[in-house]
Amino acid sequence: MKKCLLSFLILFLSAFGPCTAQDSEVKFSSLGKDLWTHSGRLLKEISQEKTWAYLGISGASVLAVMSNDLPLQRSMQLRDSRFKNTLNDLSEAYGNPIYMGSLSLGTYLLSTALDKPDLQDLSSTALQAMAFSGSTVMGLKLLFHRWRPEEQLELDPYQFDGPSLNQDQLSFPSGHSVIAFSFAASVSAHFEDKWYVAIPLYGLASLTAWQRVYDFKHWPSDVLGGAILGVLIGRQVAAWQKEGRTKLSFGSDAWGRPSIGLHLKID
Repeated sequence: MKKCLLSFLILFLSAFGPCTAQDSEVKFSSLGKDLWTHSGRLLKEISQEKTWAYLGISGASVLAVMSNDLPLQRSMQLRDSRFKNTLNDLSEAYGNPIYMGSLSLGTYLLSTALDKPDLQDLSSTALQAMAFSGSTVMGLKLLFHRWRPEEQLELDPYQFDGPSLNQDQLSFPSGHSVIAFSFAASVSAHFEDKWYVAIPLYGLASLTAWQRVYDFKHWPSDVLGGAILGVLIGRQVAAWQKEGRTKLSFGSDAWGRPSIGLHLKID
């Protein structure tokens, strides 16, 4: 199942035609430059009022779900172990940072070698989104140290040990969920949220989040927190990645004749 999923994603990411003369130049150094630039912009974004508004709404939503974590956890259980095993394989691959990071990095290197800037931009966007959201979630895990359901003899969703560098009790937020949703959000935004891209990607991400709860790895509020962070960061990185890129525009001139223009935005 994991091999099938990865094969599907590789084919999906590789579905690009040959680049044209209007494409921007491909460079191996662009990923490092983008990571440096966008990491600084993410830090600046924290100080903006709109960011605090998003975080406030998101935090209230997570707290609302957290107040009902136990009944929600119990309601999301199934008895069909075959279905459970299928979900395990699927979600482990799609939400695993090693699998998804390797896929995106491999695609980035391949697109650079083949001189395909569009594919390079896409894979770079996905890599950055997963790196930034994954780092954020790891910091929150170490801050809260919430107990996972599988780590408890009696289910109690409100066991938090507080800040430490301990590598146990890292339930909140869900790392698999943030990887799955940051990948889905960044790739979907790259394709301007076309339904045939957004639906399968967000569908797989939602399946990953649901399975993590079903398999007692996380509480519902864990996966909601990871999903929100993944979407916010993934879409922001995708928007920034599109800035300063070479774009072709089609239209008509003053006399109504068809024309093709080349637009380069430099920030």
